[in-house]
Amino acid sequence: MPPLRQDVARPLGAVLFLGIAVLHFQAIGPGFAVQPYLGVSLILGTATALGGVAGTLAEDRDRIWWYALAEGLLTAAAYAVERLPGLPLAGRDPGRWYGSPGARTLAFLGVLLAVLAAWTLLARFRRRRTRMPVTSAYDRDLMSIPRPNRSGE
Repeated sequence: MPPLRQDVARPLGAVLFLGIAVLHFQAIGPGFAVQPYLGVSLILGTATALGGVAGTLAEDRDRIWWYALAEGLLTAAAYAVERLPGLPLAGRDPGRWYGSPGARTLAFLGVLLAVLAAWTLLARFRRRRTRMPVTSAYDRDLMSIPRPNRSGE
């Protein structure tokens, strides 16, 4: 697996987070029409996606990519859960709420975000594991600081 360039991955992650936020925001009104808890969950989804945009643009640490992985998987899982058993208190027709093309796009963006985050995390894990030489200041920033050896004391 080739390492992903961070000057490409970070803006791409921010755009995917922004797409998820926009689709959640567009669905807030209809979400409140179906059930109030659905509208509130869409507001929270919009806020978490906007937080992901800010985090992705602000720093490039593993915790941001773990957050992106969780956000992407949860977004895709919400679509799958709604399509199979349906939403609680929203009626007997599973898939009625997320049957729109916007919902499919939301699931697709969630999967893309999860794949991007997993690729970034796996590439970093492999780089740390194989102890590849440091070739740039960026690589040096990603390296963990070794603890001093105190065995001689």
